[in-house]
Parts: sequence; structure tokens; C-alpha cells
Amino acid sequence: MFTDVVGYSARMQTDETGTRELVRADFAVMRELCGRMGGEVLNSMGDGLLLCFPSVVQAVSCGLLVQEQFSARPAPALQHRIGIHLGDVFRRDGQVDGDGVNIAARLQTKARPHTICLSQSVYDAVKGKLAMQVEPLGPQRFKNIAEPLNVYLAGPDGAAMPAAPGRGWSRNLWAVGLAIIVAGLAALFWPKSVPVTAGVAVPPAGPAPDKSIAVLPFTNMSEDKDNAFFADGVHEDLLTNLANLSAMKVISRTSVMQYRGTTKTIRQIGAELGVAYILEGSVRRAGDKVRVTGQLINALTDEHVWAKAYDRDLKDIFAVQAELAREIATALRTALTPTDSARLEVRPTKSLAAYDLFQQARAVRRRGKNVRDMREVVLPLLEQAVGLDPDYAEAWAEIADAHVMIYGLAERTDARLQLARQALAQAERLAPDAYAVLTVGANLGAITGDRDLVNARRQRIGELFAGRSEARVAAALTAAYEHRWADDRTELQAAVELDPRNPEVLGIYIGVLLNRRRFDEAGEKIKRLVEIQPENLLARNDQASVPFLRTGSSTALKQLAIQLAEDPAQADTNMIIARARVAYNLADWAQLIQLWRDTGPRFKFSDAGDRMDRLMVAGAFLELGDAGSARPLLEQNRDGLTKQLLTEPKNIAKWNDLGLTLGMLGDRPGATAALDRARAIIEANPRGQGALNGRWDNALARAWTEDAGQVVAELDRLLKGPDFVPYWSNVHGLRVSWMCRPLRGDPRFEAMLNDPRNNAPLP
Repeated sequence: MFTDVVGYSARMQTDETGTRELVRADFAVMRELCGRMGGEVLNSMGDGLLLCFPSVVQAVSCGLLVQEQFSARPAPALQHRIGIHLGDVFRRDGQVDGDGVNIAARLQTKARPHTICLSQSVYDAVKGKLAMQVEPLGPQRFKNIAEPLNVYLAGPDGAAMPAAPGRGWSRNLWAVGLAIIVAGLAALFWPKSVPVTAGVAVPPAGPAPDKSIAVLPFTNMSEDKDNAFFADGVHEDLLTNLANLSAMKVISRTSVMQYRGTTKTIRQIGAELGVAYILEGSVRRAGDKVRVTGQLINALTDEHVWAKAYDRDLKDIFAVQAELAREIATALRTALTPTDSARLEVRPTKSLAAYDLFQQARAVRRRGKNVRDMREVVLPLLEQAVGLDPDYAEAWAEIADAHVMIYGLAERTDARLQLARQALAQAERLAPDAYAVLTVGANLGAITGDRDLVNARRQRIGELFAGRSEARVAAALTAAYEHRWADDRTELQAAVELDPRNPEVLGIYIGVLLNRRRFDEAGEKIKRLVEIQPENLLARNDQASVPFLRTGSSTALKQLAIQLAEDPAQADTNMIIARARVAYNLADWAQLIQLWRDTGPRFKFSDAGDRMDRLMVAGAFLELGDAGSARPLLEQNRDGLTKQLLTEPKNIAKWNDLGLTLGMLGDRPGATAALDRARAIIEANPRGQGALNGRWDNALARAWTEDAGQVVAELDRLLKGPDFVPYWSNVHGLRVSWMCRPLRGDPRFEAMLNDPRNNAPLP
């Protein structure tokens, strides 16, 4: 067993004495519980303990007791993560090592606060023997471990399991745009992300532009390894400085961070990222001095262009970053515009202490964006920063974004919203056109439904920061909102070039290509995503779906179904979704129902909520002629949606779902009324949230309530474009979907499906 304190480094920076006392007290409790369970403490390592036990059951029992005792404590109590693995432990000359130790240490990094991460061998040994909650995490990759390990998250029975860290609450504008206007770009069928495998080679997209560079993560050379946050901050700020230069192509952080500690050659990295130059660097901090080194390498020839070292006072760190950016621009023969030069002169804060606090807060957010960390660690650090420098615009923006995240995930109160608005107002007063400030403004507009605020901020970002992938996605979302689909694709292609190993940007682009029925282009991008994420089952599902969408061929889907059935990771959520979707596309209704029965409450078809899961299973029952089994699911859907719409009267998706549910129950008047409500909301705001998908869902649901001729005419009009066409409404999908069951056999429906114009690429 390996334990770890959540947010230890950040706490030590703010209260070293108090943190040590808390750790000492918690270690005493752990030692006592370990002894009670027959275990032994082998070693202590600052904020963690290494323990061993004579049996797996004793080890997991101890872990559950630890988390049960610690989880109910209020702040400032510590939170702990635990990893448990079954393996050999060796003692030599007072040292402890072995495979069991290494893997247990890696496992704790996948645990959430107050939980335990179990390896497959541990789970198999304790399954059914201990009362605990378990959440399968599926295959996960770990540093310096060649093969993925299948792991499980465990917690005390009856305690609330912490939610997985959110991905969409950093300052990534594309995530905001996805949430507000293009649910159809990647919503129903696009996969959730899984960890990126940096070891997989991806062919370059084309010749590297001369003025293109990737800045690899800086190495922390400080004796105090807790200064890693500072090295990461210098790296990120240099990336920002370079990305703000108008004439350069700079690979975004998401893609370059995957090469931390890589053994790949410079030529390999340059080819994978599509750049002509690579910068490697390091940061050494000691007292009030700092040394920053950098070496620029031609990625095409592996020749060193230059190497620089900057030995300065710590207070000069911003000047070093600017000087390094100018050196790179000169080497790449990039002329700086007056705007470029002005941006390099900007100093984010006059207080180095405030900068330190800001970097610590940013490091915590990157490790895991959970609400408790926002409240207890991030916000206190940022509030100290603005206390030291009230003119620190980026810190004010980060405060606003933290409040927005808390509001969106946990605390939807006017008071929390007001805190976000106050912090944003301070940031806008200081730096209205700063990237961070504009992005948080868009985030706030998204969470409050202020579309004008979102669009204004997004448009401004696209104008000012064209060298950032997030800005290109922002411009793409603006184009999508205005139904400029060709511009939408152009901007997303630019975003992918700037962030070629970012699976979420690729996912958005793939969704757009599929919606425009540009299947060949989509297939190439999906192939690239699968190469980056070979373990992403849902991406493999979409790869197998492309031939089906293009021609109706189900060969690849059948092959994937066989592979998925043989895969041992049956309990993984992504596996369940992938198997459900393959069964749906193959119209294998018996297999879909069997999967639902086998997985019980873990059954998932999409991230659109359990109402969609119930509809899918109910539709499968109806296809098999079992209306009696479908009815309870539909009634549960009806009752839940009716209650939810009392507080969400403008939710288009839920009105459509209610209409479809009532139609499947045979209540035509009720179904028509619900669908008319959805249509009225769409017509009142054709570009509002949910309107694009809603128009399609509304037309499909009316197959259960209206004359087939009217429904087919509307579907035919929508399929011919030129507007938004969600790819799950593809003609081959409609042919097998239970949603079109009332239309089957109607010659007008068959003619619509056979019209080649209805599956031709759209502009």
C-alpha cells in the first residue's frame, strides 16, 4: 500500500509548519490502523507511507478504514490518495523495492481524494469479500510501466465517491463553445477522452513550415524538487509569448507535454508534431537567483542552432522569458510587429511572490480540477496573490474561472456567481484584451446562458490570438454559430496543426467532418486519433462506423463486435458504450438488451443522460416485439422528464425526449404537445443552445405521432442540407434505427434513403 497527501507541495508553500503537523498526526492514525490490520509500515517519504500486509483483504480493509476516518473531516484536514497492488517486496541494506512497491506508487496517482486505486489482482482477490464501493477505471497507462494496467477505484461503503476531475473548466474556450452551441459537433456519439499515449508514432501531416517550433517541457534542475511548478510555469509562459507572435507556428501545450521524459529522437518529435525546430530547456532556482537554459535544434537535420544560458536575479524572470522568445524569433527569421514587441514587454505582475502563488495554484488545477481543491487550495493561493498585487489581471481571471467552475459543478448560487462576476470585472478593468480575461468572460457567459457575451469574447479572441489553437477553435465555433461550415472546417484544421496531438481538438474536427458527410477526411482524422490513443475504444468504434456511414457496409462493425466481445475489460464504461453502439448500428437488439441485463446500473449508451440509455433499451425491446418490457422503462422516462421540465422549461432536448417517449407509449396527443413545445423554442431562437440537434430530433420523434408523408418530407429536406446534418441521422443509420420503425415499408421513406443526394458530401 502506498499513500499520498493531495496538494502537499502547495500546502507546504503556504504553511510548512502546520502542514507537517497535520501529516504527522495522520501518519500516527495510519500506523495504528496498519498495526490493527496486521500490517507493517516499511517506510515514510515526506507526505506518503509505504505499508505491507500478509493478505490482500487486510490491506484493502486498512485502506478503507483510513479513508472512512479521514473523509468526513472538515478543512484544513488533509486528503489522501492510496494505491494497493499485490506483488513481491524486497528488503536490501535497509532499502525497500520490488515490482509491488513501484506499481503501488503509480496506482495512487490515479486515485481521487479519499479513495483507493486497486490493481486487477487486488480487485480479484477482494471482490465480494469486503463492503465497498467500486468504480472500474479500465486500462490505464503509468510512467515507466510498458503495458496498461486494468484498475478500479474503491471507497468506503455508503460514502459518496468523488467525481472524476473535470476537463472542461480550464481556460480552454473550445470546451465552452462545445457546451453552448454545437452539441451536435461531437455530442451524442463522440468518445470521451482517455490518456494519450506519447509512445505511439503518428505520421506527419505534411512538410514542416520554416517558422514552426515545439517547446518541450522544461526540466526542473532545482535542488528543491517542489520547484517543479516554477519550471512548468516558465515553460508555459514562454509558450504563451511565442504563440502571441503573429508569424510563427507554435505547438500548443497539450501536445508538447506528452514528450516529458521521452526517449524519442528530435527528428521523431519534429515529424510527429510537424515542426522545423525544437527547443529544449531547463530551469534551476536557488534562493533569489535563477538559471534558465535553452537549446534550439533543427528538427529536420538534428543540428544545434544555438544554446543559451541566462543567469539572473529571480525578479528578472519575465525579462528572461521575453529575451528567449526574441532569440527564437530571430533564429526562425521572424520579424516582430509592433504588437508582438508590445506583448513581449508586458509583465504579468510586479510581485514575484504573487507570481509564485499563481503558479502553485495553476499547478494544482492542472493536476485535478475538483471542487474541493478549488475551494481549499486554489482560491486561497490566488487571493493571496492579488493581495500582494491587486493589479495582477491574470490572477483575477483565474479567481473568476475558479468561481465559475464551482458554480457549474457544485454550488449554483447567486452568491457564487457574484464572486465570479466581481473577479472578472477586476480582470477586465486591468487587461480587457488579455487572452485569459477574454476566455473567462466567455466561460461565464456560457454558464449563465449569456450568448452575446460568449460570442463577443470568442470573436475577440479569434481576432487577437490567431497563433493559439484555442483561438482557432473559438473562431470555428463562431463560424458554426453563424452556419459558415466551410470556415468552420478551415479554422479547425488550423487548430489541429497547432495542437496535433490533442485528442479533444481532433474530436471536434472529426465531428464536424462527419456532420458534413465528408467521410474520407473524417476517416483520416479518426485514424490519426486511434494512432495517438490506441486504447480508445470509442474512437475505434467510430473508425469502424465510417464505412457504414459511407456505404452501409457493416463488415468493420462486425469485426469490432467480435474484438470487443473477446476483450477482458467488460466492466469499463467505455467498453460498455462501445459495445452498445456497435449493437445499435448492427441492429442487434438482442445483444443490446443482453448487455443491458449483464451490466445493470452501469449500462451506458451515451453521455446524454440515463434517459437516452432507457430509450435505447426500450426501442430494442419494441424491435423484438416485447412491448411489455419496454413500457416500464418508457414510463420511468416520462415521469423523470416531466419532473425535470418543471425547472428546465426551455430544454429542447428534454421536450423532444418526452415527445418521443410519449409517442412510443402510444400517447399521441401528449407527444405532439411536447414536440410542439420544443419546436416553438427552436423557432424563437434558431441558433440557441440545442436548436441545431433539436430540429433533427424533433423531426425523428414525429415519426411516432404524425403521417409518414409529412415526416419523410421534413427529413428529406433536412438531409439535403445545406445546414447542419448530424451524422447519426445518416441514411444508413436511419435504415436500421428503431426510431424510424413507424416509417419502415413506406415507399416514400425508402425513396428518401436511396436518394444519393441525401448522403453526398455537404459544403
